[in-house]
Amino acid sequence: MMAANWGKAVRFAATCACLFVAQQAIVASGQSVPENDNFAAAIDLGHAIAGQALGDTTLATYEFPEVCGPAFPCPRGPGDPLILYHTVWYRWRPLETIDVNFLCAGLYMQVFEGTTIENIRLVVPACDNAASLCRFLVPFHAEPEREYFIQIGGPFEDGGLFALTWTFAGSGGGNDQFADAIALEGESGSVESTNENATREPDEPDVFSDRPAHTLWYRWTPPSTQKFTFHTLGSDFDTTLAVYSGTSLTTLTPVVWDDDGLQFRGASVVTFQGVASQEYRIAVAGFGSEQGAVTLSWVPAPPNDHFSAAEQITDAAGSITRSNIGATTEPCPNPPDDCGEPFPGNGGRSLWYRWVAPEDGRWRFDLCGTSLISGRVGEPRQSYFQANLAAYLGGITPDKAVASVLHSYGGEGTAISFSAQRGLEYRIWVSFPGYGDGGGSGDQGDVALNWTPVPNDSVEVAQPIPAAGTITATIGGAGPLWFRWQAPADERTTFSAAGSPVALQITVYTGSSEQTLTEVARNTEINGTILANTVTFDAVHEETYNIAVLGAQVPLPGSSAPRPCYAAGDIALSWGPVPSPTPSATDTPIDTPTQSVSKNRAAPARRPSWLQATSR
Repeated sequence: MMAANWGKAVRFAATCACLFVAQQAIVASGQSVPENDNFAAAIDLGHAIAGQALGDTTLATYEFPEVCGPAFPCPRGPGDPLILYHTVWYRWRPLETIDVNFLCAGLYMQVFEGTTIENIRLVVPACDNAASLCRFLVPFHAEPEREYFIQIGGPFEDGGLFALTWTFAGSGGGNDQFADAIALEGESGSVESTNENATREPDEPDVFSDRPAHTLWYRWTPPSTQKFTFHTLGSDFDTTLAVYSGTSLTTLTPVVWDDDGLQFRGASVVTFQGVASQEYRIAVAGFGSEQGAVTLSWVPAPPNDHFSAAEQITDAAGSITRSNIGATTEPCPNPPDDCGEPFPGNGGRSLWYRWVAPEDGRWRFDLCGTSLISGRVGEPRQSYFQANLAAYLGGITPDKAVASVLHSYGGEGTAISFSAQRGLEYRIWVSFPGYGDGGGSGDQGDVALNWTPVPNDSVEVAQPIPAAGTITATIGGAGPLWFRWQAPADERTTFSAAGSPVALQITVYTGSSEQTLTEVARNTEINGTILANTVTFDAVHEETYNIAVLGAQVPLPGSSAPRPCYAAGDIALSWGPVPSPTPSATDTPIDTPTQSVSKNRAAPARRPSWLQATSR
């Protein structure tokens, strides 16, 4: 046992030495560490019973006592502090006895009391279950005039941005009681809190059958009369959400409420017609007795939710990003009138756009850049999702679709292409399918719509190019551009975009349709690794080749998995025969086509590629 502890101590000493070197490098670089980098320089949070502090630990260092000393024994046991690196410090002193929750979004946090870094002790254990569950949320009972120190950092030399929030907990105050509802302002915003240790008042309405036990209350007056959406996307537990009118618990009238508006995924979403100057009460709780970190956000409902309110987009190429949070599946009382969703039952949360073609040509519309939240507790924003994308001319019945893709699992890579006629108006439908309930329960978030002319986006419409030359083009993120080339001779040929800023996948095929394509050469390995923006192959005289040029795959943030969209940008593609090397003055000429010459007479030479035969 002693040997095992000694080994841990040696490894920890080595870690401390490496951190010391890293700290000295930061100091030598001239970059500034945070002002509250050390315990003695902890930022004073004052006496406020609730508040928020934002910070960044990227350049923070450490103090040796906080890494390995009396307060931080090495090795660490289950009841000892969690050893954090790149740490910053805060101090807080309440003026009354209260129960409080400290919540850190982004990094780990510990709360201590004491006077120096050598004698501080934890207020609550840093980790539960023998260090298997470390805390982002620290609830504790605070005593008046006692100073508490909050340490924030990462356990594996991680640094980054964080948000520190503290609020009342339990029935002692905060917005646990209806009478203490927090006022929300503006047509959009977001607040963070926690319902840990919150209570339920005897007269709270019973719009949910499970009678949530831990309720937080807010009040809000719309600045204008229009539809608004409230949601709990980003909360880390299964929430419930209800909006009421009324001025007391006993006179509340439910306006709208929701448990799992995202089909049993945990988050709650409600949309309602807000009336200017009328105050609404909002209750956020957990399903049953669930508790955790709460994020409550509100935004105006999308103005282009319905076909009749389609948003105008212009220009030959462009991009627009809109939120579909609060969008609905539009009802249609008299189908097939121009209302409702084009494909009933396939709707979800839809957005509508209208676009007039500036000239005759072929265009692509895609969703590259879309980032949605599924509503599953703890699930990050995603690039893969199920989507509908369609373009309509003269109505929105299925027979009016000029291009459509339904229930695509291509996520942000979902795309359509079609031939447009100058001066005609097309309606573009973007939808994220519901799950058979017709209530618009699809994924929500920031929806990007991109459009660009693509005269050559398939092999059937590949752009003819001459025997040799250079062409410029813009590569989109949702698919390749195609070029058709006929070999002028039997010769080794190169297609290159070496000077382009975008990494490209260049593939050469024979065949005239997607079904008959046969690969001849490419510049990528089987796993998609780009070797160079150049591909070389032996062309056959008068053979027709189709060349597909596509941006490189881009990994998802924090993952090695690729995004469903590709790199995009302007490129310059050049092609022609591979030039023959020019022999140098030291090269030995060959007198006959069949003779091989070597400067090294000791052994026969393999014919180097730079040796050129000369005929008499």
